[in-house]
Amino acid sequence: MFRQALYRINHARCWTRCVRIAGLRVRACSADRLAYLWCHKLGLLGRDDRRVLEAQLRPGMRAVDVGANLGLTTLMMARLVGPTGSVIALEPDPRLHATLERNIAANDARHVTALCAAAGDRTGRAMLRQSPLHTGDHRMYAMDGHEGRAGVEVDVIRLDDVQVLAGQAVDFVKIDVQGYEAHVLSGMEAVMARSPRLCIMFEYTPAKLHAAGSEPAELLARLRERGFTIHQVDARGRMKRIESNGAIAGLHRPIGRYFLNLLAIRDSA
Repeated sequence: MFRQALYRINHARCWTRCVRIAGLRVRACSADRLAYLWCHKLGLLGRDDRRVLEAQLRPGMRAVDVGANLGLTTLMMARLVGPTGSVIALEPDPRLHATLERNIAANDARHVTALCAAAGDRTGRAMLRQSPLHTGDHRMYAMDGHEGRAGVEVDVIRLDDVQVLAGQAVDFVKIDVQGYEAHVLSGMEAVMARSPRLCIMFEYTPAKLHAAGSEPAELLARLRERGFTIHQVDARGRMKRIESNGAIAGLHRPIGRYFLNLLAIRDSA
């Protein structure tokens, strides 16, 4: 009952407001998302991600936003690839997806395709466990100590099964899925195989990866086996190549309490 009350307060209609960020009009759908947008507007969040996008994306490229949320990153990607490029945005939460579509329309981003689905290692249906107060922390797996989270059944699709990507090379993929990254990568083997210049930006959080049933070292090893080099992205958007998993583990301790923004870059790129 208490969680339901928190959810209703967080999603009250009074928080549904637009915030202008870097020339984009982005609407919130909850109190926490409105705070998130203002943090981006004030430069407290997102500067490193924005610099990576500006460095990696060019007009005409094809990009994918996995875990699009409200669509702020989606719209930044759309502006950088331009009308000659394209962006596929995946967001499974129905309320967030509806807001994502409104934000795409409000910014006339006609070259963006929004899918109401989670990316995963198999196509079907699964339970999305929703956080009542942090709409950016919904998860596709059960968590110890979070049994009271509300859940909604959503579509799950492998990126390899997305029709609009069929047979197409992809230049850039952003993945923000709260520990479900290994599942997303397992479902995009064909995309990786046909994309020689692919870059993948993702959040690396060992504790969340473990909670989702993945081994962090195996995720990084899989990327290296497929011809990617791994780079850490710092708060200023600068990249530092990480030569080994041991080097990553040595950056922060204890290992279970940190996250890193990483960029996997194909050697050919």
